[in-house]
Amino acid sequence: MLALSFLLLIGVALVGEGLHFEIPKGYLYFAMAFAFGVELINVRLRRRLDARPSIGATQSSTDEKHADGDRGGTAGQGRPPSAN
Repeated sequence: MLALSFLLLIGVALVGEGLHFEIPKGYLYFAMAFAFGVELINVRLRRRLDARPSIGATQSSTDEKHADGDRGGTAGQGRPPSAN
């Protein structure tokens, strides 16, 4: 996506220059550097978030285990069974 935006930016700049519309190069370079910096931040944040185990995933796996009535070998632990 970043490469596509760079190509579009360069294409618009070339068309503008072809029509004798002057675009300062500093604007183009700043836009490219800013987009690259934002993409670097996104990549680093995604790596950190992917490395962490998600809370929802661990809860859903334990919920599925308990939904069947299987307590995963916890019989005899905790409170004694009620005498109904």
